[in-house]
Amino acid sequence: MKMNKKIIIIIVFFTSLFPLAVLANSSMPTIQNPFDTLSIKIPGMQRFTDSIIMQDDQGRTIFQTNWIAEYMIGWYNYLIGIIGIIALVSIAIGGVLWVTSGGNPGKINNAKNWITNALFGLIVALLSYTILYLINADLVIWKPLKLVKVEEVPIVFTSGGGSFINVQQYGGKASIKNNVSDYDSLLKKYATQFNVDCTLAKAHMMAESGGRPSAVSSAGAQGLMQLMPATANGLGVTNPTDPEQSIMGGIKYMSQLKTTGCNGSASNSVCDTGGHIKYRIAAYNGGPGANKPSTTCGGITWWECPVNKDYAETRNYVNTVISNYNLMKQNGWGC
Repeated sequence: MKMNKKIIIIIVFFTSLFPLAVLANSSMPTIQNPFDTLSIKIPGMQRFTDSIIMQDDQGRTIFQTNWIAEYMIGWYNYLIGIIGIIALVSIAIGGVLWVTSGGNPGKINNAKNWITNALFGLIVALLSYTILYLINADLVIWKPLKLVKVEEVPIVFTSGGGSFINVQQYGGKASIKNNVSDYDSLLKKYATQFNVDCTLAKAHMMAESGGRPSAVSSAGAQGLMQLMPATANGLGVTNPTDPEQSIMGGIKYMSQLKTTGCNGSASNSVCDTGGHIKYRIAAYNGGPGANKPSTTCGGITWWECPVNKDYAETRNYVNTVISNYNLMKQNGWGC
């Protein structure tokens, strides 16, 4: 009899772990119902409420489901039924023992124990929801599971501020496939002198010339850092095809753009050269005027506005330099 009592109490405790749940309803679009692929289905279990994908008030994509709670409810109801059957059988056994006791006090007491323990287990099982609710209401209210979709955002390693950019929003791609270290010593020398991120300077160089000192663009830009003649003269570069002069001039120009890159200033209503490297990169290619506030696309710069075809090259260039920069950081190709 003691063994029967223990079994009943264990079953009651197990079922108390799966109380009723608060279910959520929604009219949002649905996805595949996991009920169809369950390996173990509980007899009498109802089909799960469809999971949904929705937008919250912050514009985030939310996956909401309540099938785990409903699965537990199915187990709860199933085990309550089993307990009811066990209790009825125990009561019937107690009744039979009592009827056949022949007035023997020991047998009558044994019969009473069967009936009492069965009734006790049944009552506890039926009251398990109430007991847990009284302890803590959250134990019996299972809120729908909500998962927020996280967009992949490539990390950009910067020397300060503005550590992230979604490089997939622009065209262009990395222009390097392996490390080119021929000019690392010169890059380090002038990056230190002008307080510029050396690896970022190298990313510019590889995007501009691919590491070829003799490179000349159709627009007339020359050398490793592809300086236009007027820009080169202003930076004190007399021979743009000389590697050291070109690197010195390019890095010096990058340093100047920290304070002039936003259409002649360090910042404006849509640009902050200290807040993100993309603005300095854009100014290197399209000039500081590329970072003027766009009159066509509100809240962004001229070069970022996708309808502005004049800066399509700049948009690609920004992505190429940043992609180069990421690859160099990830593979140890920096300087």
